[in-house]
Amino acid sequence: MCEDQVLPLAINIMDRFLCICCIKRQQLQLLGATCLLIASKLRSTNMLPIDLLCAYTDYSVTTLHIMSWELLVLSKLQWNVSAVTGFDYIDQVIERCNWGSENSLLRRHAHTLVSICYTEPSLIQTPPSVISAACIASAARGLKLTSADTAVLETCAMLNVALRSVEYLVTVIDSAVASMASPQQPQKQEQKTVSTQQGYESPQYGQPETPTEVENIYF
Repeated sequence: MCEDQVLPLAINIMDRFLCICCIKRQQLQLLGATCLLIASKLRSTNMLPIDLLCAYTDYSVTTLHIMSWELLVLSKLQWNVSAVTGFDYIDQVIERCNWGSENSLLRRHAHTLVSICYTEPSLIQTPPSVISAACIASAARGLKLTSADTAVLETCAMLNVALRSVEYLVTVIDSAVASMASPQQPQKQEQKTVSTQQGYESPQYGQPETPTEVENIYF
């Protein structure tokens, strides 16, 4: 497992590399593994083992492949691989606001939503500050914080982003979360039916609303 900060930076590095270099479709896995390696060296306490990255590709690439492509990516980007991502703003905003301590899940949900944003091709040119503000807003509303509206306004002011841009991105995020969570709904409904028939259903634990169910999304 890699730390939350690794994935957004890895995708950022991969997007920037693809903007200046054309590669074959068969090389995408190799590029992805290489970008994860570079990002983990910058953002993780312990870098991802190269052997593990090879295993993730079902051994379609070798250690030597990843090492040689690491040098290729670094040279093409002129070693400028450190970048600001939406992840970098989350803790800074939450720690500075009173509503940041209303729900212990706020930070976790916001981090997950940032990762989802970086898997959406339509958001590739969206500034990281806008992504961060929208993820905090979506998480606050999904968790039904009493200060959700205040959180949105204060976040926009703190990051100097337009409220209209944030609100639009929130709708994109909510749609992405709904589409990722929807395949799990039939299974959940079946489990709910079985528990009802057996008399084990408790009104205390209801079905969470989007996007609070982001904790059920796996990458």
